[in-house]
Amino acid sequence: MDVALLSANVFQLKVILDLGSRDKYYILRLFFIIISITLQVIFTFVMVIIKYFERREKPLDGPEASQYKRRIDIVDKISNVLVIIITVSNVFIATFGVGQTS
Repeated sequence: MDVALLSANVFQLKVILDLGSRDKYYILRLFFIIISITLQVIFTFVMVIIKYFERREKPLDGPEASQYKRRIDIVDKISNVLVIIITVSNVFIATFGVGQTS
């Protein structure tokens, strides 16, 4: 994803922890922020795996080539799902407005 998004989520986590549980949406905000940060870290590892596969010597034909392509496709789909979940969780974070008083 992006270092700026990760930094923003860490700042939002700090703000929500400073507010404490007196906030009406404390648990919900905390949940989405932690999910977003965790998935961003997982996404980074998935990108490292994709780069590893891309730099490896690719088999030209045969069953090894189809197995190689299948692995790349699976890891790519996982990264796409992670991006969607990270985006949705950040929409919820923005909707519930970290730092607003309720």
